[in-house]
Amino acid sequence: MTAITDVDQIKKLGEFENPLSFFPTLGAAVEKLLSQVRNQEKNAPKSAVFRKVAELRKQTATTTELDHSGGRLVELSGFRGGPKLVQRIQTNPRNSEARLDLVKHALKHPVTDNPLIFRDALVLCFLEVELGVLNVDNLRLAQLAQHRYLESLTLTLDEVVGSEAAASGEGSTQRKGIWYLKEIAKNVKLRSIDNDFVIDLPSVLETGRLRRDEVVRKFGALAEVLGNLPLARHCHERMHGILEKVHKQLPIAGCHRSILLRKQARLQMVAFTAGQRELESQISEQLETAMSILKQSLKLLGRTGTRQERAVCVREFGLLTQTFHQYMPRLGHPLSRSHTSNLEMVIGLLSKIAGERGIPELHQKLVKSLDELKVLGEEVEDEEKASLLNEEPVNKFFEKEVPKDKSFHSDHNESGHKRPGFFEKQLPKDQSL
Repeated sequence: MTAITDVDQIKKLGEFENPLSFFPTLGAAVEKLLSQVRNQEKNAPKSAVFRKVAELRKQTATTTELDHSGGRLVELSGFRGGPKLVQRIQTNPRNSEARLDLVKHALKHPVTDNPLIFRDALVLCFLEVELGVLNVDNLRLAQLAQHRYLESLTLTLDEVVGSEAAASGEGSTQRKGIWYLKEIAKNVKLRSIDNDFVIDLPSVLETGRLRRDEVVRKFGALAEVLGNLPLARHCHERMHGILEKVHKQLPIAGCHRSILLRKQARLQMVAFTAGQRELESQISEQLETAMSILKQSLKLLGRTGTRQERAVCVREFGLLTQTFHQYMPRLGHPLSRSHTSNLEMVIGLLSKIAGERGIPELHQKLVKSLDELKVLGEEVEDEEKASLLNEEPVNKFFEKEVPKDKSFHSDHNESGHKRPGFFEKQLPKDQSL
């Protein structure tokens, strides 16, 4: 049972009334806090006296609504040390340490506690993420806060809707919403990231200063995490902008953009299945865009890429091709001949890196998909000249020996034992949580 202190207040939440609006509703809440921060910075009094007056006004402000300082969260959670943190944030709206301390304290509460606690924690945490500088702390907490609120909201819906449906015999729409939230929770698994990870996306986008190893390593890991965080909308836009600029010089950038688009399509596909049929064209366009970008990267990497970059890109090619095979028919789109050609191509490429983690399983799924097409009478045929022009370099991917990239770590050590995969690890335990 959840400790709901104000059922009417919970019922007024947009994501409660319509769970399929979970991300748009919470995204709007994050945008509201971003506007508060920017307005405070823009209109900050220059005089010390006026600054003191402004701070006193903020301290007496109502806590019935969430603001960027987290006053309502402190009241809801009963955090004794909270008021001092709120005061620090009111003085400096970019005080990340104080804001994340509030979030950490909120996440100590059991999931059966008031859902508003986890909602406020989530919105405050994504405010931090959207302000620009990404690091292991705010990315880890953003994932935890999102997971916790999804779980709390689902429990609340189950409890409230279940009792009301029993009395009225209705509630099918909400039941569909509960299914949606549970499926989203399954699809946004927690991802670990290096402890020294830090990147300032606005600064990189403005200055254009970016090292090759940052694109290969940092942006690869970041794509895997941000792909599960749709509320980080500005981060997605900045990342796409940066990667688009460096794509020709560093083709692996296209692979990272494909990861973001594929994961976004996966979450939208859950909403489509739950009834949002208007997403059909958006999902199919995103998948087509991802495939176009990725094919360009494959062609360029076939000439200049390191073995690590090629292996990463081939793996993404396999995942995206399998996503095409599963989603396009459900969206009402027939599988084209180019898809059959992609299947045949990626199966051959994956066989060259069969010793890496997860590749045998992916290879097996794709072989099964190709067999399904053959059973349906779609025999593998040669492509038209235009397609061959794009795919010829890809077919030569691993024909020549590529100098081993010292930064490329196999999934097996020198003794032949398998190392734990980077994304297989659970998030590090935080003693403060």
